Formats: sequence, C-alpha cells, structure tokens
Amino acid sequence: MGLVAILAAASSVALRSLMSSNGLNQGSELIQDLLTRSRRVAISHAHIVEIRFFQCKDPANPKSTARWRGVQAVEILEDGTEQPVNSPTILPHGLILSGSATASPLLAEELGFAGVSPTHFATVDGFRRFRFLPNGLTDLSAIDPAKTQWFVTLFSENDLAKGDPPPNYIVLQVEPFTGTVTVSQP
Repeated sequence: MGLVAILAAASSVALRSLMSSNGLNQGSELIQDLLTRSRRVAISHAHIVEIRFFQCKDPANPKSTARWRGVQAVEILEDGTEQPVNSPTILPHGLILSGSATASPLLAEELGFAGVSPTHFATVDGFRRFRFLPNGLTDLSAIDPAKTQWFVTLFSENDLAKGDPPPNYIVLQVEPFTGTVTVSQP
C-alpha cells in the first residue's frame, strides 16, 4: 500500500511538470508564430508591423496582479491607420513574460516604447512595442545600436516565487538585423 502511495505521489509531480512544460511550449509557439507571421506580413505587404506587448491583469482573475501577458501585432498602413494582424491575445496557461530588464530587454522601461496608446485592449497597465520594417528588419538596432540581444523570457506565473526567471522558462530572441526569431529553453 505504501509503495502505491509513493508511486502515485511521484506520478503526480511528474504529470504536473509535464503539463507545465506543455503549456510553456504552447505559449512560446504562440509568440514565435505571431512574430514570424508579422515579419512575413511586413515584407509581403511592404508595411510596418508593430508588435505590442501589454501588461495587464489576468482576465480570468480580476484580482490578479498586472503582468506582461498580452500581445498583439498591428500593421501600419500608408495613411497611418492600423490593421490588426491578430486579435489581442492573452498568453495561455497562466504564462507571463518577465518584467525584468535583464530577463526581457524588449520590455525594459528605458527603451521608451510606451508612447502609443494601445487601442485594442480594454485595460492596460503597461505597453511596449517594436516594429518589423517593410524589408523584414526591425527598428531595434536604431533604438540602441550597441545592444545586439533583444528577447523576452516566458514562464508560468505560478513559478514567479522561484525567481525571475524561475528554473523552467523559455527565451524568445529577435535578431535585430534580420528579424528572425530564435527560441531556447535551458
């Protein structure tokens, strides 16, 4: 009987870890797919596509803390009007992006991305953006030519107490000169 209890407990921990990793992979695929698609739209339509990250509360939990959990891509047309590339998206499975400048330089306050009013989210506590240019490059090198690493770190909000970033996370890096996206998970 004791052996069954030990095996059940071990299986439960392994299952939770597997489910957490699966959710983390789904979240990283969502962001990677959006970034890749946005770059393709910028090139094929010859327009700027702006990637917007939003700091907001979890819509499923109004008492939650505002964290970096929303993302949207918007195509900027010649006349300045905006055409959404995707609907405003909240990261799934309680996932968030790190708000730390070292873990997510794309969200660092000193970059001064908070200037445009986010019109597609109801309640937003913070907003950052970067752009894919019509040639597929980004505007990141113009923001800080000395910086060559632009990325965000994705992890479960439940793991925030374990550190920022916690032991289980995924990094999505945007290469500023080519616009390509690389995903890594230590």
